[in-house]
Amino acid sequence: MLPFFSASGPVIKSLATEQGISIPPIEGVLPADEVARQIMGCIGRPVAELFTHRGSEEFLKQVVTNREEAENHQLPIVMGEQATYEHLKHPE
Repeated sequence: MLPFFSASGPVIKSLATEQGISIPPIEGVLPADEVARQIMGCIGRPVAELFTHRGSEEFLKQVVTNREEAENHQLPIVMGEQATYEHLKHPE
């Protein structure tokens, strides 16, 4: 069985293409050493947010600027993950 996110990726891309929706450019998790470096930096200078995925800071800015548009970009992701979960839970 494929890991959940590997299996959901193609479904999400297909749904986004069918609906003409661009997917937010949030990529994989940052390498552990980069996250650790950010955490260590927060010890001396705390910050309100710590972003562990490339693109997540930009997406948050979109949410603040235009929440409805940001939510619409998330629809294929939510639908694709739900379909993948159901398929993995009840394989045919």
